[in-house]
Amino acid sequence: MYRKMSGDVRLLGFTDSAFKAQENEGSGLALRGLAVLLTGEIRDAKAVINVGKTIDVHFLEWLVRRLRRVVRSTFAAELNALIDSIETLVLLQLVLHQIYCGTSESAEELMHKLEHGSLYTPIDMFVDAKSVSDALAAPDVCTPQEASLKLHLITIRDRGNRGLIRSLSWSDTRDMVADALTKGGVDRTVIQRAMDGQLSMQHEVKTQWSSRGGTG
Repeated sequence: MYRKMSGDVRLLGFTDSAFKAQENEGSGLALRGLAVLLTGEIRDAKAVINVGKTIDVHFLEWLVRRLRRVVRSTFAAELNALIDSIETLVLLQLVLHQIYCGTSESAEELMHKLEHGSLYTPIDMFVDAKSVSDALAAPDVCTPQEASLKLHLITIRDRGNRGLIRSLSWSDTRDMVADALTKGGVDRTVIQRAMDGQLSMQHEVKTQWSSRGGTG
């Protein structure tokens, strides 16, 4: 049971991956984890979340799955996990849009709002892979060591430019809610608190706002 949440809300998506190289093989074992929280809308337009402040959350969804694509590095695993997590969150966003806004809109109207980033509630994503965050923040899309991953970077940037995700933030691994979903030996305090309805980021958060999402 969670405390009732009033006013406007938003979705927080925490995505993480685990990658283990396989000896004498060109690929490795890779898992992705996603934790989805519902919380109140941003009050300070310059901060996606206030470090050190505890906020009320509803733990809506979580999943742990093997990555659908073959990956050969941690960077590739984190990037693919982010893409898949965005797609999962968009589906959840469609459901919440109809819960909060009603079901009178046609499929065509919903698709139009989806393509233009106009669905409710807004999505704020969090990753703890600094290399992925830096690659997406670069002014120009550079070609990674695995050239095929450039398309993935362009895809995620396009999602931001169209407003499908409002922001992408790098958070410290110690604040990564989804870390406990993909790794056996990490502390469970963060995810346990989130399951109890509270979230507190204790370390620096660096946010990239979409072209339509904010002023940070």
